[in-house]
Amino acid sequence: MTGQLTVRGRARPVTFPATVPVASSGEVWLDAEVQINRADFGLTWNQMGMASMNNTLTVHAVFARP
Repeated sequence: MTGQLTVRGRARPVTFPATVPVASSGEVWLDAEVQINRADFGLTWNQMGMASMNNTLTVHAVFARP
């Protein structure tokens, strides 16, 4: 998958592999995990070091025909 992720008004290109666990005539499912660095989106505030700068975004998308 290739696209653009926007967080708090900052957009960055992202590319990541995705699996297609379901593909039928009516819908397609996509599952993926994306590694995100919070600093890329200006999220540098971190009270007492409690939040990691590198995080995993889990994606589960379902595309269906109406």
